Amino acid sequence: MNRLSELLIHEANPGREVARRHGLSSGQDCSITFAEFRSDVGRLYARLASASEGPWLLLTEDAYVFAVGLFALWHAGRHAILPPNSQVRSLEGLQTRSTGVLTDRMDWFPTGSPLHPLFDADPAGSKELPPILPSAFSVEMFTSGTTGDAKTVTKRISHLEEELVDLEAVFGSKMGSSRIYSTASHQHLYGLLFSVLWPLCSARSFDPHHYLHSAELIPRLLEDDSPTLVSVPTFLNRFAKHPQCVSLKGSGVTAFSSGGMLPSAVAQLMRARMNCAPYEVLGSTETGGIAWRVQTDDANESAWKPMGRVTVHRDEATGVLRVLSPYVTTEEGQAGHSTGDRIEWVPEGGFLLLGRTDRVVKVGEKRVDLEQMASRIRSHEWVEDVELTTVVAASDPRVAGAVVASSVGERILQQEGRRRFTRALRDCLMDDWDPVLHPRSWRFVSRLPTTAQGKVTQASLRALFEEMDSACIGSDRPERLDEHRTASSVKRRCRVPGDLSCFSGHFPGLPIVPGVLQFDWVMDLATELLPVKAVLATIKSIKFIAPLGPNDEFEITVSAEIGDDSNQGDSSWQIAFNLSSGDHCYTKGRATFLDSRVDRGG
Repeated sequence: MNRLSELLIHEANPGREVARRHGLSSGQDCSITFAEFRSDVGRLYARLASASEGPWLLLTEDAYVFAVGLFALWHAGRHAILPPNSQVRSLEGLQTRSTGVLTDRMDWFPTGSPLHPLFDADPAGSKELPPILPSAFSVEMFTSGTTGDAKTVTKRISHLEEELVDLEAVFGSKMGSSRIYSTASHQHLYGLLFSVLWPLCSARSFDPHHYLHSAELIPRLLEDDSPTLVSVPTFLNRFAKHPQCVSLKGSGVTAFSSGGMLPSAVAQLMRARMNCAPYEVLGSTETGGIAWRVQTDDANESAWKPMGRVTVHRDEATGVLRVLSPYVTTEEGQAGHSTGDRIEWVPEGGFLLLGRTDRVVKVGEKRVDLEQMASRIRSHEWVEDVELTTVVAASDPRVAGAVVASSVGERILQQEGRRRFTRALRDCLMDDWDPVLHPRSWRFVSRLPTTAQGKVTQASLRALFEEMDSACIGSDRPERLDEHRTASSVKRRCRVPGDLSCFSGHFPGLPIVPGVLQFDWVMDLATELLPVKAVLATIKSIKFIAPLGPNDEFEITVSAEIGDDSNQGDSSWQIAFNLSSGDHCYTKGRATFLDSRVDRGG
């Protein structure tokens, strides 16, 4: 096991493979050796060494390109700011704090002069690398904002270095020398450590591709002996149900999960279908890894065991977990980090999680633990997953729930409707909670909204409800599945809810989304996209090509450009829009919007 700060100085085997990239077009794998990695870092270091002091923004799709950029910055005495996403406004704000940008996606940075870590390095060749100081800053990262606003956390080289030592001590013998595949983003601490830095320092190889779909990942895992998968609960939930995952049963795959609690049903399914018992890792951006477990049928045997040199304490008054370790990031003057998680010791050693203190809320003068209530709802056979939050209705907080229906639940929704479904969920809560505490608002989604880390945040949950009146939540807007924005366009992947209020009359027995409602959805995105408050001037063209019905998945794309109407000048925008699914188009058209602030006379 190499020390992180000495990796490129003392490596004894320059011919070893550090990464293997799969050529999607050629079908051939490309192996990258340690010597090539050191050369790539040296050439980029030569370019960065003469640049101004200060941190650099580092955002890439490819994990190998990311590793080259990160080590070049460290050897140049700089640290990296790791954006949590590629949204335009987020990147614009972070660019103002950085000296420069390293990326393999130039389209994410339409302004400035970003550098590609491989293609924009010094053409004169690699330079000798100076040492990395363990006390130096390494990365600025951002918490997931699970329970509030995201915060900046700065890690030193030593924080990462010491955690890597513990990862190898705890898990190294369980993995062998297997190749690492990842569905977790390397822009966040879990993915950075497990899928990039750990394999580099432990002489394992990694696949630089960030896998998003089970169908593309499973064939790659099957090509390796005893591969390792670094993933998150939301992905594993889909992965374990994929029909091809049974082919992995004899592959010896090792799986890690972090970023949230892995449902016991998913852990059981992975054991049954793949002969794989996932290692769950509890942690946060501030603490790094805290503890680990493997779920079994016995709750005490599934207790969390502290990682390596981690010391855990339980506050006697609150029951809250406090963590001390060589890699925890603490506020000045603090001894360790208080996580907000309530725990209970078990006689066999380790601890059980009892939920978070910030998940206990006050509704109607009564207190309710949202995690306990969600756990009860999750046990219903119609429910695959659920998360609860609070929304304000008529100045009073109310509980609201986002539900992923099981296959049985989907049939109930389609055949008997939302009212029957939600009544059954309220009934299962009746014995333990006063009706005033029951969720008053429900949103049925195909998957819960998550961050790049696979975490469900309170902000993302509330966003499902904030645009709609609590009496008809989810009745008039599509379900959001994914979204990508640039400065001039937005593409949102959606699903049509099965219970739109218009379906009962449009048309009986053959429900389709009315054209006027589809255009309302376009208007929503257009007003979000335009830089000022704008009003619709004209619909230049609109074609309704094919019907859009219940549960159809589609993409709605809206793009804007400054208008060329000489009468309006720069205060008008031409909007192009379409609703489609692959090559299949439902609706398309163009419209003109005007700046509502401009007085046009007349």
